[in-house]
Amino acid sequence: MCKKKYSGFLKKRAVRAYNSSHDGSYGSSHNSSHDSSYESSYNSSYDSSYNRPCDSSYNSSYNSSYNKPYDSSYDSSYNKPYDSSYNRPYDSSYNRPYDSSYDSSYNKPYDSSYDSSYNKPYDSSYDSSYNKPYDSSYDSSYNKPYDSSYDSSYNKPYDSSYDSSYNKPYDSSYDSSYNKPHDSSYDSSYNRPYDSSYDSSYDSSYNRPYDSSYDSSYDSSYNKPYDSSYNSSYDTCVSGCLVDVYQPMVRHN
Repeated sequence: MCKKKYSGFLKKRAVRAYNSSHDGSYGSSHNSSHDSSYESSYNSSYDSSYNRPCDSSYNSSYNSSYNKPYDSSYDSSYNKPYDSSYNRPYDSSYNRPYDSSYDSSYNKPYDSSYDSSYNKPYDSSYDSSYNKPYDSSYDSSYNKPYDSSYDSSYNKPYDSSYDSSYNKPYDSSYDSSYNKPHDSSYDSSYNRPYDSSYDSSYDSSYNRPYDSSYDSSYDSSYNKPYDSSYNSSYDTCVSGCLVDVYQPMVRHN
């Protein structure tokens, strides 16, 4: 024989009784005893950033960079011991002890007798650029003997009769640009005969005579005489005519 099942009325009463004894009272007691009090005690003892135990002996927080204990004796950048006997924490480049006797660039012993660029002995008799013996009789550019009779650019004998650009004999009759004979009748740009009937220079583009009846320059595009009836850049008559002639043909096509 099958066991007798609950009737509908009794089944409903049983469910309601279960819900009232478990959902309401059990849920609220669960929430009150676990959620709010547990969470508040949890938060107060944990570091909210990492949810790890907080201890007052650690300055109430972890070092947020590495999550390691933080103490005033630690350098927060590298978490290595920090000592007040150093002027700076660690040399941030190499993480080595820093002391005024160290050069922070190379972390090698530094002394005023050292050149910080090369860390080689430095003395006023040395040229800091080459660290070779330096003396007023040396030219610091080449470290070769220097004397007022030398031209510092080429370290060749220099004399007022020499042109410092080419180290060739210089005389007032020479043009210092080309070292060719210079005379007021020469144009220093091209070393060609110059005459006052010409402008102070040739047309620098083509080296042709210049006359006041022409504009101050040739039409550099075409090398044709310039006249006020022409456009200095283009022969406007020619270019204009070409445009006028060709445009209608294009339209007809």
